[in-house]
Amino acid sequence: MILLTMIACVTTMVDRFTVDRIVREGMMVPDVGEACSLGESFSHVLMATRSKNSVPELAMVIADTTSAMCVEQKLWEAELRGLRGEYQLRNGEQGWMTEVKDARIQSQRLHTASAARFYDAFVHTEAVFGPVGDACPTIKEKDEVVYLVGLVAGMLAVLHDRAGGSSVGVPLDVLPRVARSAVCLDNDKWWQVPNALQAGVWASVPGSGPEDADPWALVQEAAEKGGASGVRVAFGLLSLLAANSGQEEILLNSIVAHGKSLEQVEQNPEWALLDQYSYEITRHQSDIYWITKKGHRSPEFGEVPSEPKEQPLEEDPFGEEDPFGDE
Repeated sequence: MILLTMIACVTTMVDRFTVDRIVREGMMVPDVGEACSLGESFSHVLMATRSKNSVPELAMVIADTTSAMCVEQKLWEAELRGLRGEYQLRNGEQGWMTEVKDARIQSQRLHTASAARFYDAFVHTEAVFGPVGDACPTIKEKDEVVYLVGLVAGMLAVLHDRAGGSSVGVPLDVLPRVARSAVCLDNDKWWQVPNALQAGVWASVPGSGPEDADPWALVQEAAEKGGASGVRVAFGLLSLLAANSGQEEILLNSIVAHGKSLEQVEQNPEWALLDQYSYEITRHQSDIYWITKKGHRSPEFGEVPSEPKEQPLEEDPFGEEDPFGDE
């Protein structure tokens, strides 16, 4: 019994040290690759401290979420590789069919791997705070960011699982549950992300929101307001959800607005990692659009390719005279 108590105490200490020190310092480093590598390696260390009745759930929310970012980076490259192949095929280049097929298979596998890690983070969130979607839990102020990350992870788990063929089996009711729990966090304090989560679910799941609400307008409003904080998580959510829902105009507006926000508002140094990750989400959606239209990635973030303008018809100096003209 004494040994079990000691192990439980060690687990609690690891939980607190991870959230209070490692996470807090890590959020200031705008390097997603570094953060995800730490998450991949640290998750094994954290689980080594678990006992039969004690798991460092709080820390695992962050570790699993950041480790999922590593898989996403590989996934994004596979998606772009496939889209480049499709562009070449459309333009008469032969020999790209097998490349496109291979990239699609790889993308599906990586979507599944991402979904599994994000869903693990969501499960750990519920283990700490109770069922998401029920009554708001009591959350210590220093743990609010963990709850926020857990909600975002839940949404990402559903989106990736859908794209991966639902191999993980992430319950579809995770999305409306995330929407209900988003109100448990202060919207202004957390860069309008709670509103973006809630309205984003309403936009993605028909009939899940109030009849008189315009969910896409609400997500766009949250993104614009959140951008002023220098932590543009809401912009990343807007771009991702618009792309997944086929809302091309909203996606393009989000890309342009996100780019302008980066020019006008400095990155919040205390949350640089989250702002950088959100930028990379929108940049990936921008790259997808550019490759689809032009065959290459975005040359400048915040710009969208313009459609070729129709040239006005010039008067033919050698044409027939206008039969209705003046004599």
